[in-house]
Amino acid sequence: MEFSGLQEESMTKTVSTPAEFRALLEEFAEVFAEPQGLPPSRGREHAITLRQEAGPVSVRSFRYPQAQKKEIERQIVPC
Repeated sequence: MEFSGLQEESMTKTVSTPAEFRALLEEFAEVFAEPQGLPPSRGREHAITLRQEAGPVSVRSFRYPQAQKKEIERQIVPC
């Protein structure tokens, strides 16, 4: 398998975990463990009741005026 330089570099790096994080990880190991199957049945299945007359939802992709959208993008997206 061939990797680009960035992928290969990130796969070979080992990250050391600070001691305070290691203590938390050890204390709550069961929370951070890989799942060993499906979760137990909860006795109630999730369902969304649809109306017969309901059509597709029509919502604008951006709810902000263009000037406000540009300002949000300026603050969030690095240039």
